[in-house]
Amino acid sequence: MNTLQEIEQCPAEILTLNDVYPYLKTDPNTLREQAVYDPSKLGFPIMVMKSRIKISKYAFVHAMKYGWVPNSLELERYRQVGTLEDFIAYRKTGLTPEEVQYLRNLYGQYNRLGKFPSSIK
Repeated sequence: MNTLQEIEQCPAEILTLNDVYPYLKTDPNTLREQAVYDPSKLGFPIMVMKSRIKISKYAFVHAMKYGWVPNSLELERYRQVGTLEDFIAYRKTGLTPEEVQYLRNLYGQYNRLGKFPSSIK
């Protein structure tokens, strides 16, 4: 996978170093060594199981796009919201996923009608 978009569209939620090294333009063995000796310098969270290195797709994509890594609670919320844009809206505003979706739908209706629906007061 050579682009971040290809990684995002990958159906797997857990990636391997072989999935991400083309995007990072580095050798997979270099990544593997860094993951074993000092994983904090990679810039994204990993799981090390003996000689296997696993990477959360959501955390990796987020770290590459925004330069910070969501914590486990944020990752769970991200899975609930479904899209990165909605997750960012949730993180910035503190709204629930349902509230973000409601506002997104309301905005879509406004764009179609040129005004807010009459049910909104």
